[in-house]
Amino acid sequence: IPLPNLEAVGGSVTITNNDDVGPIPLPNLEAVGGSVTITNNDDVGPIPVTNLEAVGGSVTITNNVGLIPVTNLEAVGGSVTITNNDDVGPIPVTNLEAVGGSVTITNNDNCDDIDLGSLEAVGGSVSITDNQSLDTLNKRQRRRSRRRGRL
Repeated sequence: IPLPNLEAVGGSVTITNNDDVGPIPLPNLEAVGGSVTITNNDDVGPIPVTNLEAVGGSVTITNNVGLIPVTNLEAVGGSVTITNNDDVGPIPVTNLEAVGGSVTITNNDNCDDIDLGSLEAVGGSVSITDNQSLDTLNKRQRRRSRRRGRL
């Protein structure tokens, strides 16, 4: 279900309860005024939203199988929740700088790396728990957080 020309959505984007569907690429999506919700997708091909930079609401990625890359995401007005995903591997939110709400990354199977190296401001709490395979939390972020007395 490719949407190759979609660049902006004024409302929300919801991809939920899909099984055995091919990839759902959104290669040119850059901005969403509302929330982005990707939940309960099993045996779905990749759902890359790699050019998404700004979300006015929250980003929720929960109960999926496989990685959902949001590598260019820079700003989220609400919260970022990435929980209960299977076979997720690394969670690359490398460019994320600001979150208006909380950041929760919990219980992601095979999550071995979380890169929050650009994160500068979070309006709420930060919770990174129960990611059993987690080997590294981006070192640059740990150094910056230690200097500021956080994390």
